[in-house]
This record gives sequence, structure tokens and C-alpha cells, in this order.
Amino acid sequence: EQRLVPCEHCERSVKFCDMTIHLDKCPKMEVSCELTCGVVICREDMALHVEQNCPEKEVECPFAKYKYEVTSIKRQHLEAHLENNRTEHMELKLTGLENITTEQSIEIKQMVLEKHLEKERSEHLNSKLNQLEDRLTRISTQNWQGEETPMITINKLSEQINTLCSLNNITKFEWNICDITRFVQILDRQPERR
Repeated sequence: EQRLVPCEHCERSVKFCDMTIHLDKCPKMEVSCELTCGVVICREDMALHVEQNCPEKEVECPFAKYKYEVTSIKRQHLEAHLENNRTEHMELKLTGLENITTEQSIEIKQMVLEKHLEKERSEHLNSKLNQLEDRLTRISTQNWQGEETPMITINKLSEQINTLCSLNNITKFEWNICDITRFVQILDRQPERR
């Protein structure tokens, strides 16, 4: 039949011939708990009931993370389980904390070693950078007096210094750019050797 009738649970208008289908899904219809705890509740509240209140729901033992043999238990038995196994739980927690402390100690040692290696690498790169800067400074301060300048050497040194700076995240090479620019300008003013 095509006539509309109101649902007695949600008051929505539904075709009479579709009422059975609607009642199988009606969010306001009261149904028994899907975990058979005996509670009758609106279908739309079922998920919340099961997740937060249903005594038949399997919940994780709070000590499962410490490799406890009981990983899940029905919510209705959890309180008694915790009370009856208090000593065993505390021993597990203590062992677990000792393991965590050991793992953290190992991680800290690894971090210290990595930091030390990074510092050594940084010192090595800074030493190389200083050597290259010194070579560039010696070349750029020579009086070329009309001789051809070794710009290729200067450019190569500049590239090496820039590479080292970028590897070491150093920005102090900025002064060298100004020095090289001044040096090139000085060289451009000098007569070319023919």
C-alpha cells in the first residue's frame, strides 16, 4: 500500500508497505544490546553504549602494554581482575619501566655519539673552509701588475668554499662574495697583458 504512516518511534512518514524495512533501520527504535548485556536502548545510541558502558564489551587490561598475559577482559570483570592481580601488575609495571629506562639510556647514548660525530664533521669542514678562504685571500691580495689573473683558480676556490658552506649550513661566506667582487673590479682596471 502507498499511503504514508508515521513511524511510532521517530515519527517520520513512511510508506505503509516499507514500514518493516524502515523499522529494521529506524534510529529511534529501541533494540536489545548487540552484545546481549540485557540493556534495551535506541538504535542510534547503541555504538556509544557498547563503547563506553556495555559490561559485555571486551576491554584491554591497562597492563597489557607491559606484556601481561591477559590482554582483554569483559568490562564487567575488569575491576575484580585489577584487584585480584594487583601485585603481579605492579611487578609487570616495574619491569616495564626498567625496560623503558634501559631503552631510553641506549637512545641517549646514540644521540650523544651522533652529536659528537656531527661536531667532528663540522670542525673538519670548518677547517677545510678556513684553508680555502686563506688560499683565496692570498690569491686575491697578490699584486698582479698587468699579468693575467688566475680567475679560474679563484672561481674554483669560491665554488669549493660555497659547497663546504652549504654542506655545513654556514652563511659566513657572504664576506667572500664582496671580496671577490672587489678583486674582480681591481683586476678589470689593470691593463691586460698582451
